[in-house]
Amino acid sequence: MCPTYGRVGLLEESIESFLRQDYTGPKELLIINDLSEQHLTCSEPGVRVINQTHRFSNLGEKRNFAAKHSSGDLIMTWSDDDIHLPNRISSNVREWEKGRYVTEGSHIFMCVNTKVHKKGRMYGPFLMGRDEFWDLGGIPDAFTGEDLKFLNKVQKKLDVVEAKETSYIYRWGVTDRFHASWFDQKNDAWEQIRSRVSETLKNGKEPTGEILLRPHWKEDYQKLSEQLMQA
Repeated sequence: MCPTYGRVGLLEESIESFLRQDYTGPKELLIINDLSEQHLTCSEPGVRVINQTHRFSNLGEKRNFAAKHSSGDLIMTWSDDDIHLPNRISSNVREWEKGRYVTEGSHIFMCVNTKVHKKGRMYGPFLMGRDEFWDLGGIPDAFTGEDLKFLNKVQKKLDVVEAKETSYIYRWGVTDRFHASWFDQKNDAWEQIRSRVSETLKNGKEPTGEILLRPHWKEDYQKLSEQLMQA
């Protein structure tokens, strides 16, 4: 499930990540867009877009909407601004057979002037069964920190397994679009993001209207990750 909001260029890289997955079983990337100025479409196989004219009240609500409209027995988070290496789905599914909730045990961290391979549990990305997801009540209604709050609920009920293979590139501050953690969480961050996106629409940095998504990677992230893991 992939929520998005005014980041077409990043989303196209995220879709390309999905198309490169080596997992051979059935899979679907469900994109939820609630920016009314953009109507997104994608002709690639396995990619489905739902455009909402009404904006969700928080990210937790948006993620739950995605989960409700997804079609598989397993649910996986899929960020629109990060890179998912070709082994992400397959490596997570293998670990899911050992536990009921899988998160990333290592990742590539990209920040300003920093690119490094880091080990340690990530809180946001996960794969789990649909039934277990709803048994836990879904994602808490919250703008930010909903991933950690959900993990706290998960750890009380399910076995948490960390994926052994590095399959995730987390990007912070290295793109030309907003990152949710930049905003003051105590001062209506949801509206701050709306204002930031409105500005990018106004100055033409973000397209409007009917938009056909054209998946691509801007660089060879697979090669980059291999280099960093060998460093």
